[in-house]
Amino acid sequence: MKMKRMFASPKCLVSCVVALGLLSSAISAEPFSGGDIKKGDLEIKITNTGVLETINYKGKKIIANSGICTTGSAKDEWKPWVPQAWGKEMKMESEDTPEALTFTAKGILKSKELEGTSSFNVKTTIDASGKIRLACSVETDTAGLWKRCGSGFRLDTSIIGVPKYSSDGGEQKQVPEVKKSRNLVQGASTIEIEGTDCIIKFTFEGIKAYLFDNRKENSSLLLLEFNNSPAEIVDERGGKKYGSSYTVTIEVKDKPAK
Repeated sequence: MKMKRMFASPKCLVSCVVALGLLSSAISAEPFSGGDIKKGDLEIKITNTGVLETINYKGKKIIANSGICTTGSAKDEWKPWVPQAWGKEMKMESEDTPEALTFTAKGILKSKELEGTSSFNVKTTIDASGKIRLACSVETDTAGLWKRCGSGFRLDTSIIGVPKYSSDGGEQKQVPEVKKSRNLVQGASTIEIEGTDCIIKFTFEGIKAYLFDNRKENSSLLLLEFNNSPAEIVDERGGKKYGSSYTVTIEVKDKPAK
């Protein structure tokens, strides 16, 4: 009786190793410097600090953004403002497939007005199905260095139309036609914007969002802002840091035909 071979032949093993090597190299992270990215119906301009500067859907700019930021200090409630666009010592890597682009942006936030620094880490996934997910964190060794961290999106009603909106699954309301500074949503976990052609849903975890009508005589913008106060973070050795982490998911789809 012949014994069955329990191991693959050397030739087969070599083939498997080569195949695994090719697969590994295909999905490994590579240096990333931003640029214009297209996934499905989404076209996104990414800066060299990892900010999603503009988000287009089917050729229309639906969202503008300035990235993660810190605001305030021990001396002032709102100043200084230190955005991701000013990030120093940047390191960015990406993994790109036909289905999605995932990239991380790490760097340092530093204001000339303050002694301390903060480190930030933003992992962004842009999915061809129309979904964007941002996982963000900011940390500092300096207690009281900043009052809040977060970000915001600008939605131009001259492009998306004067929309309807709802929050946390509640009643849908119409943004008034008359331009006026007003609060529309306070402290929500989900906000849905229904424009002329598309619906944009924002979902927030670990942070609350606010929608403001900022339309004036020379402006047609709605502002969607979200921020957190720093929390104390104690490691296993008792060391302390101060920071915040949260995620934001953006889903864009066509408005159903009536």
